[in-house]
Amino acid sequence: MRKINVAIIGGGSGSLAIMDMISRQRPRKLQMHLVGIADINPEAAGIKKARLSNIYTSFDYHDLFNIPKLELIIELTGDPKVSLTIQHEKPDHVQLMDHRMARLFWDLNRLDDEQLHADKEIKKRSHELRASEEEGLRQKKTAEGIIYGSPIPMLVIDKNHKIAYWNRACEKLTGFSSEEMIGTDRQWEPFYAQKRTTLADLLIEGDTDTIKDLYKDMKLRRSAMVEEAYEAEHFFPHLGPKGTHLYFNAAPIKDDQGNIQGAIVTYQDFSERVLMTQQIKRREAFVQNLIQNSIDGIIATGPKGNIRIFNSGAVRILGYAPDEITGKMTYPEILSEETGQAIRESFYSNKHGPEGKIINMEVNLLNKAKEPIPVRFSGTLLYEQEKEVGSVVFIQDLREVHKLQKEKELAQRMAAIGSTVAGVAHYIKNILTGLQGGAYVINSALSKKDLGLVLKGWDMVERNIGQIGAIVNDMLTYSGQRTPDYQKINPNELASEVLELMEEKARIAGVTLVRNLQPGIPKVSIDRMGIHNCLLNLISNAIDSCTLEGIVKGKGIVTVKTDRPSDGGIRFIISDNGTGMDEKTQKKLFRDFFTTKGYKGSGLGLPVTKKIAEEHGGTLTFESTLGRGTVFTLMLPERYRQESEPW
Repeated sequence: MRKINVAIIGGGSGSLAIMDMISRQRPRKLQMHLVGIADINPEAAGIKKARLSNIYTSFDYHDLFNIPKLELIIELTGDPKVSLTIQHEKPDHVQLMDHRMARLFWDLNRLDDEQLHADKEIKKRSHELRASEEEGLRQKKTAEGIIYGSPIPMLVIDKNHKIAYWNRACEKLTGFSSEEMIGTDRQWEPFYAQKRTTLADLLIEGDTDTIKDLYKDMKLRRSAMVEEAYEAEHFFPHLGPKGTHLYFNAAPIKDDQGNIQGAIVTYQDFSERVLMTQQIKRREAFVQNLIQNSIDGIIATGPKGNIRIFNSGAVRILGYAPDEITGKMTYPEILSEETGQAIRESFYSNKHGPEGKIINMEVNLLNKAKEPIPVRFSGTLLYEQEKEVGSVVFIQDLREVHKLQKEKELAQRMAAIGSTVAGVAHYIKNILTGLQGGAYVINSALSKKDLGLVLKGWDMVERNIGQIGAIVNDMLTYSGQRTPDYQKINPNELASEVLELMEEKARIAGVTLVRNLQPGIPKVSIDRMGIHNCLLNLISNAIDSCTLEGIVKGKGIVTVKTDRPSDGGIRFIISDNGTGMDEKTQKKLFRDFFTTKGYKGSGLGLPVTKKIAEEHGGTLTFESTLGRGTVFTLMLPERYRQESEPW
């Protein structure tokens, strides 16, 4: 006879009894082989005995599920909740005998042993026959008591298909009392709307073909625990007010000659488990619906960065199909090297929110065509038992936002230019007057053949041509849409270059230029020509401020400072001890074509400088005190190189 591989959960005294029963190859009709035992107490009696017998032991019963060819688990913890948990977690092919059934099983086996002993005694001592029969009857009543008192719904029918036993648990499950059911063939009635042959009836008849045909839709399978028994699962809509999901097991009852004398059926209600599973599935479906229909892109990764969720919003923004990226790509593959570095640094610092989170960080992601896509990036790291297991991020496409911002800025600039055309016309008229004056001087000098006068006239023409060039360049920069040409630049070298250009102007004006450049500043990504123009405007204005309104020659000081803030980026600070500005002037400072230099200024220098700073995502701010000087601060944020940008 083939032995069934068995594992025990619970190493108390009950396990010793079961282990002893198995070692004695009991019961005779169901041979078992003990392959493992689990208990949270390493000093449990059953664990100790198993170790001495070289039987596998564990402190976690889940390890038993991995034993090859395991067929039956006997639960001996005495806790119904543990029994239900094991029933839910065990592999489908493994059967469960809980502590109550195990007790019944042990009692029945003990009854079998005692009956065997009684048979031997009958052969030896005929005068003890009556006593043996009485003992057998007592044991039978005990078994019947166990059946009736078992918490497992159970019924027994005899070979004539009449109900012989209908225990209290079966009464509670079905609502039919034992008094009205015993002796009848109504075993079908609690479960079906119309009379039909039950699995127990077919087992008595030995009709396996009808069993397979009639129960094929009920997950019918052979029992791994009891020979010739079957088990199945089904929802019975007529059982209970809302129907009941049942697992049931039917086994034939045979006499010593192997003849079928009846059948026993046990039931287990797992409606609550089914309901919980359905609720979990509904919640999962709801969450998936939220994720997939989110306007923003949602990307979730596993512990190694592999992309596990890539919703329709992410598909729309980055152009990948879900089957191209889910489970096949990692998040670094949709990031440039420096953007990936920036995101990692932000997750593990508080630069863009608390550590482990990123809130509204603007970066570029790479789409399927490896084009940079500007997005607003928010996300959080995921943890399980204090261990990082992945991340989820939300991305908002900023292309349309940036487009609208640029259109708005352009409209504002064009409106501002339109509203000040009269001022520009007056300014250009003055320049033309200067050109006409220079031309007149040159013509007069030519007629007189006076070379010195020619040079004087030509100097007037050159100065006014320079003024025209400056205002045209400023107007083009201010009114046009322009994308910074980012390059890796050393800020100190750029500041030094502009200071060298301004040295002659400062010398003539009697102004001292002071350099305060922080050493060791690394290269940053900026538009070289744009920031060069900004510094040129700011330093030139500072020198002019020191020469206005009677500043004594030799006392004007302009200081150029560079430093790197703690949160990254680069800061240029240009300060002077010039005339300063009153509150009225400060309010007009960035207004188009406003100037304090009279005919010497175009009024576009500072608006252009502010525009270039904002194109970099930076700011231009100032502080000024009348009579004491002004400080301008040009702040440019950290920007990480995109793959398309040169080093």
